[in-house]
Amino acid sequence: MSEEELKLLDNVFYLAMGEAYSGDVEKIGKLQGKIKYKLGSIEKAIEYIKGVGEMDKEKLLKIINTYGVLPQLKYFQSEVFELNEAIISYENFLKIYHNYSEPDIFYANQDLKMHIAEEIADVMVMLEQFKLYYGISSEDITKIFWEKVDRQISRIEKSDK
Repeated sequence: MSEEELKLLDNVFYLAMGEAYSGDVEKIGKLQGKIKYKLGSIEKAIEYIKGVGEMDKEKLLKIINTYGVLPQLKYFQSEVFELNEAIISYENFLKIYHNYSEPDIFYANQDLKMHIAEEIADVMVMLEQFKLYYGISSEDITKIFWEKVDRQISRIEKSDK
């Protein structure tokens, strides 16, 4: 889903909340139509989460095979740094504007969140390239992922005692 689509979806939900309070049935109906239309984009995002298709795999392998693993590793480092910077910007924004509720602040907040989403997507593209290049399955990664989550939860629970 593009950044523009996500912003529009956020705006539609934000407006729908306002209209629900106003009781304007016609406006609520139109907004519900927009929301249902945008749900198609959400379903596309869910499909991505379920897994990369064969055509997509070919595209990702073409990228890493064209540029090479080591240059892509350097590029990956810059993408992780950009994600880090986006998160720091968002957290700094929250420290300054945490008590404000004006629409401009809401939209600035949404823009910063979208910047984080964009940087996460960049990192994910790079990770998918490495995963495919080295022939590591999504199932293996998912298994290890949940083992690490469970291990961390166990550590937290032990420290709470």
